[in-house]
Amino acid sequence: MDIAATSVAVRIASATFRPVEPGSRRATAEVVLRNGGPEPVTVTNVWLGGVALGTSPRVSASRLASAFTFDVGGATVAPKVAGAPPEPPWWGFTPSRTVPPGGYAAFRLSLDPEASAAREVVFGVAGGAPVTATLPRRPVAPRHPVTAFALASDGRHAMLSYKGRAALENLFVNGLPTAFRLLRPANAGRPSAAVFDLPAAAAGDPVFLELSFADGTETRAFLRALPGVAFDAVASFGPDGDRMLAGDAAASLGFDAEPRVRRLPLDPLCADQKAGRPGA
Repeated sequence: MDIAATSVAVRIASATFRPVEPGSRRATAEVVLRNGGPEPVTVTNVWLGGVALGTSPRVSASRLASAFTFDVGGATVAPKVAGAPPEPPWWGFTPSRTVPPGGYAAFRLSLDPEASAAREVVFGVAGGAPVTATLPRRPVAPRHPVTAFALASDGRHAMLSYKGRAALENLFVNGLPTAFRLLRPANAGRPSAAVFDLPAAAAGDPVFLELSFADGTETRAFLRALPGVAFDAVASFGPDGDRMLAGDAAASLGFDAEPRVRRLPLDPLCADQKAGRPGA
């Protein structure tokens, strides 16, 4: 991956190109921008392969046209949009195209790697030189993808889980090295979990995670904070209730002291229960 940043305040923190799902022709490109300056910086335009996309979140004219079809000789045909080369189906910024001082923003767009060879994304930046990122030629799925992220009820503890066999060695949160406690699965193939502390986050705050693993691979993930989602330490499930980890063990991992979700001993919506014959 070739990344070049020519603006003083804004740089490329990450550029990835990942398949939407196995076997899909569609892939999602993501470029994470970081503003290292003292003032907010606004992206004024975006170019993909030299073609201006603009900065407003949008769906392409080609995709809109494909929603309207008509029959020609027994074949279903969608109207074609004349003019420029095919646009990406959608693109947009998260949370916005204005990057706060010391903060992050992500630009995402959908690409069909078979239909478009464009891989260079250029960002016009107000008051600065353009910033360029070159995406990988082919979509690549991370070896250790982040599968979940949650904040504890106090908003100061966070948990992430990831798939993969290698142990997590280093974690950076919004560019800062972060100490963590790693919980490895008892059974092979299950996700691992890392628990760590962070300053209290407000709803919607960007969280940029950089993970490096013992096998030399790296994973980056741009997420939004959602405080108030509690995470519990369930040791096992059983017919007489869920057995939680002991208080000291749960506290050492940063889990909440009290579970926020309790399983019912029955299914109130099943036919047996409605008929008054549980277990029939």
